[in-house]
Amino acid sequence: MSVIERILRRDHEPAGDVVVEPMKRRDLRKGVMDIEAGAYPRPWSQGVFTSELEQARRGARHCLVARSGREIVGYPGLW
Repeated sequence: MSVIERILRRDHEPAGDVVVEPMKRRDLRKGVMDIEAGAYPRPWSQGVFTSELEQARRGARHCLVARSGREIVGYPGLW
């Protein structure tokens, strides 16, 4: 089990009001694509993110989101 998988399975209190959890496809339209467009001059397309999420389902990637309440405030993708 990877470090990321151990962290996600741990029962613990979130730091402050930010919670990190696995990214879902619906998260793309609920904040990830907006952050991506504002952060990079050549942002990834929704298709690239969808491909990454498919690879995450197979265990080849880890795609996470950070939430403050219901708002997505950040996201990492890890190989």
